[in-house]
Amino acid sequence: MPTNSRKPSTESRSGRTSRAVMYIRVGRAEHNSDSAVTAQRAACQRIATTYGATVVREYLDLGRPAQLEYQTELRRLLDDLAAHRDAAFVVISDYARLARDLGGLDTIIRRIRPAGLRSPR
Repeated sequence: MPTNSRKPSTESRSGRTSRAVMYIRVGRAEHNSDSAVTAQRAACQRIATTYGATVVREYLDLGRPAQLEYQTELRRLLDDLAAHRDAAFVVISDYARLARDLGGLDTIIRRIRPAGLRSPR
């Protein structure tokens, strides 16, 4: 996620100031899913705190491959953002949590952007 040290403004004209949703995904091959979830959750919380955002919802896909058709919670996150537009950020610990290839990542980003979300980079 963010690698720069500059803290961007989290002010938003739409009233979503500093609100974020968190997405965590643990694949089938990860042996200790509890520790993987805990590590991702902690990383996401650190990122949100760094950027002055409060996590208002968490979406968790356990044992799911990084393909949108199998990521039921990611699809719910995208649907919720489109319907409610109540967060300024989607926080992830690593882009690989969303998708394994650029095409899949591009598809997801194209669904996030219309909700008015932005990257802190």
